[in-house]
Amino acid sequence: MLKKIIDAEKFTKKIIKAKIISSEGSVPRNIDTFMLISKYNIFGSIGGGQLEHQITKISKVNLDKKDFENEILNIPLGPSIGQ
Repeated sequence: MLKKIIDAEKFTKKIIKAKIISSEGSVPRNIDTFMLISKYNIFGSIGGGQLEHQITKISKVNLDKKDFENEILNIPLGPSIGQ
């Protein structure tokens, strides 16, 4: 379920912020674009497609970790992720 970012202000469950911190070439969204992911909800979008699908999947796994902090992923868009 995709909700508006503004709805996340009232959210009381664990949540992960996924943010584009760097990009090269043609990309669907700009640097600093972010989305918030909880176990059952997604607020916002970082561009859709396979990139967003992979980030959502990884985030939901990390929500269950007690010691999760920051993680930086380098995911090139293209055939390697089916984009």
